[in-house]
Amino acid sequence: MDTSFFGELTVTLIRDVTNKQNLVWQFGDSEKRSTYQYLYNQIIKANVTVLGIVVDGRPYFFEMFGDVPVQMCHFHMGKILAKYLTRNPKLDVNKELWGIWNQRHIYNPETFKTALKLWFRKHHIELEEIYIDRFGRAQFVKIKTRQA
Repeated sequence: MDTSFFGELTVTLIRDVTNKQNLVWQFGDSEKRSTYQYLYNQIIKANVTVLGIVVDGRPYFFEMFGDVPVQMCHFHMGKILAKYLTRNPKLDVNKELWGIWNQRHIYNPETFKTALKLWFRKHHIELEEIYIDRFGRAQFVKIKTRQA
């Protein structure tokens, strides 16, 4: 499930990855939650059994589909890490997080969660470190790492 952009035109698509077939799509001018909901409803009406959905990570996806498992696309996860950490981080905490990401192929879901928990446990003090900015507001020192 994704939207592709072609200038001012968008195509929102739901694809069956098992059969490698496009199930439904809709052209538009922007990416909209309502379009995803409409297309999802169309495949449900067509009696398609949905075993899971892979999405780009927009927060609303994780609540839209009831009990259907939703997974964030690995490509988009990597893009988020690169956005906040860069591809060649200098800080050890960020290097280690990239290391976990780059080794994701050796993990199953449980061991991946464990690796992230161990990483957080190791670095929790620096990840929770705050400073007071010039406006008197508390800010995290490593805000980009926390966002990743």
